[in-house]
Amino acid sequence: MLYTVIPIDDVLAGWENDPPTTIDMVVQGVLMEVEPLGNFSGRIVRLISSNPNDYIDPNHQPGSILKWT
Repeated sequence: MLYTVIPIDDVLAGWENDPPTTIDMVVQGVLMEVEPLGNFSGRIVRLISSNPNDYIDPNHQPGSILKWT
């Protein structure tokens, strides 16, 4: 059961769409989930790390764009 004041159409918006394809990769020694964007770049979706310092590094914020060669 879901009790909410939000209309059901808004709650289920995008439900039928497939989630974007992501890959796990190590960048600067940090394991992260990345959504490839093409042209050797990608968007950080989430960090997969046990080191708390990785989460406060502004270069590893989810949503940031990575470039690789």
